[in-house]
Amino acid sequence: MFFLRTEDGTLHRFADSRALPKGEHYAILSHVWAKTGEQTFQELEALIMSGAGLAKASMKIREFCRFAKGEGYRWVWIDSCCIDKTSSAELSEAINAMYAWYADAHVCYAYLADVPDDEDPCMRHSRFRRSKWFTRGWTLQELIAPRSLIFLSQRWTIIGTKAGLADTIEEVTGVDRDVLTLKRALHDVSVARRMSWAADRETTRLEDEAYSLMGIFGVYMPTIYGEGSNAFVRLQEEILRHIPDQSLFVWGLDRIGDGDSLKEKPGNPLLLLRGPRRTQSLFAQRPRDFRHSARVRTISYQILKDRLGVADIALPGYALTSHGVSAQLPVAAIPNDGPSSEDDSKYLAFLACEDTDDGLLLALVLQPSPGTNKHQYHVASPRVTRIDPAMLHTTHDETIGQQLRGFLYRMLGWEASPSVQALSQPEVTHVYINSDNKAVRRACDVLERKMRAMYSASSQWRPSPTPFFMPLRVVFPPWVAARLRESGLSVHCAHVGRELLFGRVRRGAQRYSIVLRDGQGGAIQLWLDVCPLSGALRVFVSFGGPQTEDSTQVQLQQSLPDGCTQDTCHGDSNAGTDVQEQNADYHTPDCKEAQVHCWEEGEKEFRQADRVVRVSFAPWGSNDGDESQGRMYCWNVVATSTTT
Repeated sequence: MFFLRTEDGTLHRFADSRALPKGEHYAILSHVWAKTGEQTFQELEALIMSGAGLAKASMKIREFCRFAKGEGYRWVWIDSCCIDKTSSAELSEAINAMYAWYADAHVCYAYLADVPDDEDPCMRHSRFRRSKWFTRGWTLQELIAPRSLIFLSQRWTIIGTKAGLADTIEEVTGVDRDVLTLKRALHDVSVARRMSWAADRETTRLEDEAYSLMGIFGVYMPTIYGEGSNAFVRLQEEILRHIPDQSLFVWGLDRIGDGDSLKEKPGNPLLLLRGPRRTQSLFAQRPRDFRHSARVRTISYQILKDRLGVADIALPGYALTSHGVSAQLPVAAIPNDGPSSEDDSKYLAFLACEDTDDGLLLALVLQPSPGTNKHQYHVASPRVTRIDPAMLHTTHDETIGQQLRGFLYRMLGWEASPSVQALSQPEVTHVYINSDNKAVRRACDVLERKMRAMYSASSQWRPSPTPFFMPLRVVFPPWVAARLRESGLSVHCAHVGRELLFGRVRRGAQRYSIVLRDGQGGAIQLWLDVCPLSGALRVFVSFGGPQTEDSTQVQLQQSLPDGCTQDTCHGDSNAGTDVQEQNADYHTPDCKEAQVHCWEEGEKEFRQADRVVRVSFAPWGSNDGDESQGRMYCWNVVATSTTT
């Protein structure tokens, strides 16, 4: 471990901090690296060898040495120049020991180069709150680990301390005040909540999203730059081996909006924590998947046993196998009154976790992996529910039936009877849960084909009297988004897997969009709405060139037609007089071509240069008993390039 001597800027090697001269301590610097780079170990060593020393060191190194010396410190440590990064062994050792080094420092100084010294840091829109230091991945452990942390302004003057600014820092970072003030041990915070602190932080290297969190969870692993997002999967595997906290599996959640009917109704036995509708494994791919997991806390297995009303729950042991993560969990089957197969079944695997807002238990939604052993599962979508254990002891309940329909039956096209059976009594089951995202996608592709074949042959299907006209519902399935991503496109859509409703009265009807971006800056935007005259479902596709993100968005929006008039719209006006009301400014020459009912078999290709987008719609799920909502359609999108 190299330390910098503040007197002359020379580097000195010690076995560790305990080897420093007796009675001496070291100060450590936390900072955001400059975009132009920082002075390295080799560069500083060359200056020392030339005799220039501290006089030719970078401004940041000189100022920190001057400041620390003035505070009485002879030794300092700076990550940019005290690690020989040309040695992979030394770099890996430093990364694994980094948290301990910040924790062992006598004081940590956080230099905020973008914060002035004449501003109240607690003000609502202060530069302190908006400092880049709070957005970087590595600075999270540099905030939590030190016993004493002092913030310095751009002029190296003291702004305040971590303890004194704890309330403000908690608002900015989400890190608990008691953790910042050392009143609560870090290991007492759930894994999911700790992960949520890093959700919106950025790192230069993708692998550092994982490496910067090792100290937060007290785990160690080799650093392998070049492994990409696999580093974060390895981190979760290490956490699973060392920390008995099942909140590790509670990720991929969306914040439930204020207008959510399930949230507003008191006493709901089953509430959905909605997440991105994509095929999922047990492990998350990025820390940002935990963005809305902060309210998850763990409970003891004794409490879980009592709340489930089961005789005993053995402590779960985990093993990483080629078939997935092996575990023993209390599992209950979700009843299904509609057309189904064994692969179509779903189960709840109860976790020793609860929601801090209402105390409801959390459970993973599992689905058998098609064509595999009956004990092999993948995590379904949506992946997590909050559930009241009282539901387990109810035999027939109309309210429960309605919620189950809204939760799972609607997603799969199951037909729920007015009186729905309760969940089966949980039994501790040995399961293998897939932890390989690619394998999960392959399994779900098989399941999708089986579901389509089963529903197309089902007697419950009835052709809609007015196909592709209001009222209707549209779902953009998660596997469509997954396939687009696999083809190299980023998918920007807030409605993946959600039901988009176009009701009978369409005044101010909502317009939904999907944006696809390639690696060269090109963009494709798809808009879905209904004709204001005829009530027909329609799609517009706009192509954007390789520009900046903002300019591409403007170009896409400007190329979208606004509406239509009686002269230009060729759709059948079959939705009643209420749909005839229109804005006089509406004008869409391409309205007929955009209306899905005019496409052959509900499919159409859109082309521009070498880019091709194929859009199609097909009936999805069963609509019996809910005709007021209209027929539901699956929205499929395939984007390709004609260049080789």
